[in-house]
Amino acid sequence: MLAVVSPTWPPERCGVADFAWWLAKSLGDHRVIRVFTREAGSPVPESVPADSITMESMPRDWDFCGSRKLARDLTRGGYHSILVHYSPFLYARRGIDPWMALFLGSILSAARPRSRPRPRLIVMFHEIFEPLHLGPRSFLRGSFQLVIALAIGFLASDLVVASQERRTFLSRLLFWKRSRIHFIPVGSNIPVVAELEDRNSWRRKQGIEEDASVVAVFGLAHPSKNLQTMVDVLARLSRLKKSISLVAIGSVGAVIRNGIDRMSGLKFVDLGFLDAESVSRALAAADVVCLPYVDGVSTRRTTFMACLAHGIPVVTTFGYNTEEALRTSGACEGVDPEDVDGMVEALTRILEDPQQARDLGQRGARLYAERFSWEKIGAEFQQLLTEAPGGTAP
Repeated sequence: MLAVVSPTWPPERCGVADFAWWLAKSLGDHRVIRVFTREAGSPVPESVPADSITMESMPRDWDFCGSRKLARDLTRGGYHSILVHYSPFLYARRGIDPWMALFLGSILSAARPRSRPRPRLIVMFHEIFEPLHLGPRSFLRGSFQLVIALAIGFLASDLVVASQERRTFLSRLLFWKRSRIHFIPVGSNIPVVAELEDRNSWRRKQGIEEDASVVAVFGLAHPSKNLQTMVDVLARLSRLKKSISLVAIGSVGAVIRNGIDRMSGLKFVDLGFLDAESVSRALAAADVVCLPYVDGVSTRRTTFMACLAHGIPVVTTFGYNTEEALRTSGACEGVDPEDVDGMVEALTRILEDPQQARDLGQRGARLYAERFSWEKIGAEFQQLLTEAPGGTAP
């Protein structure tokens, strides 16, 4: 039996929640899974065998007592493998989490070799540490998070990261565990709607002119999003090209609204948070999606993956976290994180060349189907779970 620890779970709006849900759905056909979450009353994924996934409550207070209680619950369950979804801010509001190492150590110390076998502890890093260059507070907090991440890596049996760059980074620090650090990307958390309505019909409902160019921005207003660059790019684009409509999906719209006075003649549609089907329809109605990231696009970005899955052209940033395979894939247009002129030029070029836009979107959809679909991700996790050190998992 597999235990999964994920403090967040749908319907909570969180990329980790969506990933945990989709992964459980992908593995539910092959394994009995018990999910420990603060959202234990939430529904399990549909279309999985009955009773293959059950929900259990984990302590809402993540502290000394809460971490020890969860460790005892997991130890008593006799699980062969325990998968922990981890991000510093997932467990601690300010991203300072000294209890995860205690939690993992408690599980290992409780499972004495002579009384019961130690469970296989697999930790998936959705985020390792806050970028250090964002300011003094980020530097201090990120440095502490990095120390905790190394402690987690020392205690865990296996580590999973969602980008090749992060695997390389951890392999240098935890060199003796290099073979137990695995790269498995994230998938889209927005299923493509099978019967998409006519995009012009959707645009009319939003008051967008039929001949307007539609640029979409998508996701949470997270510090890793290059939000100021996004506002600068859209402001300049609105002055260079007429009949631009901007569609914002998620909390990122609030940031755009603060800079809307700089965007002359631009129609702004702030959709806010939507259900997955509505997000799918909104993406399908866009001509291009603008996704700048401080550290560059990577295979851990669910918003980026959703755009690829929908075949929507993407203009993004290539930074220190961008894998070489993405840079050379031709699946998106990328510029340096601070290159406002380059991003404006790329957006303009795609909006003025429908054939180039179609080719870009098709390459993205093809790459997603070949490498990042949930069928591929589920198969990679299933292989990881059955390749336990010293034998095969039951």
